[in-house]
Amino acid sequence: MDVITHVTDLLAFREEAKLLAGKTDELGRVLVPQLKYNADTDELTYGVTKIPVLYSGVESLTLIRIDSDAQLQYFDYMIRLGECIGGEYVFDSTEKQAEYERVRGDLNYTVDGEKFTKPYQIGVFL
Repeated sequence: MDVITHVTDLLAFREEAKLLAGKTDELGRVLVPQLKYNADTDELTYGVTKIPVLYSGVESLTLIRIDSDAQLQYFDYMIRLGECIGGEYVFDSTEKQAEYERVRGDLNYTVDGEKFTKPYQIGVFL
């Protein structure tokens, strides 16, 4: 499934992810196996397929490919906004769509006096 996500605070998400990396449940299973953290180099990776991230201040939007929503349950700073189904963005609620649009920002811009409009979607998987 291709999920539209919003990281509400990049620095807090990074700290949260560092703590989650390698953490296990009561049966010894790693909670988020896609997370890897090297304390010696302070390198953190979240190994999921993703569309390039759109950054806006301390927030970000991205489309990630995961097996199920259960993979997001351990994150407080990464919120599911919706899903990309058949190349179309389907938001979980009008509030989540409004949040996407707030972070996405104005789609209209001008270069050398010529007006352009960015695509509404930050990307889709083909």
